[in-house]
Amino acid sequence: MSYTPITTTIFSQMTTDFDANVLSTINTGSARIIGLISPLMSVCFSIYVLLILWSYWQGRNDEPINDFLMRMATWAFILTCGMNIQFYCTYIVPFLNGLGEQLAGAITGQSNPVSGLDNLLSSYINACGQIYDNAHNFQIIGAVWVITVIIIFAIYGACRRVRDPRKICARSAARAWPTVHLGSTVSTRQAVL
Repeated sequence: MSYTPITTTIFSQMTTDFDANVLSTINTGSARIIGLISPLMSVCFSIYVLLILWSYWQGRNDEPINDFLMRMATWAFILTCGMNIQFYCTYIVPFLNGLGEQLAGAITGQSNPVSGLDNLLSSYINACGQIYDNAHNFQIIGAVWVITVIIIFAIYGACRRVRDPRKICARSAARAWPTVHLGSTVSTRQAVL
């Protein structure tokens, strides 16, 4: 029997699906939020313009026309960029979404660092397959043992940073709501209530 090397694309498919889901969620959510705040923004902008014109009427500015044109050009740019969903999805979302991959690519020197994870997983699977393929008779038990140790260390390495969420929540709650001392010790929950 000869072992045929395999190539995995689990991480590449996962990031592609994740990016597509994030972009669709941002498109629909941002469109709804912009639709909700547009009337408020137009009212606030109208009040801002009225206050600026009132300050010009009182004579507090020597060049009111130039100042007004500069302010309106600046606000037109800000509102166009902030209230336009297509601009947001075309420029801002891809930049923020791809920033981690770009930084990882700059550090590792690969064009697609996610494919590095796929290559690493493929290397582990192919190494395990070759170890098992080259084992004969009683060496199969040793090969299975080595493969089991590799899998255990891979799982341990992937999960060693996972913490108990109850401890994390308890620590963050203790920071957010300090204990109140009014002559007697009061617990955090009693202080909130």
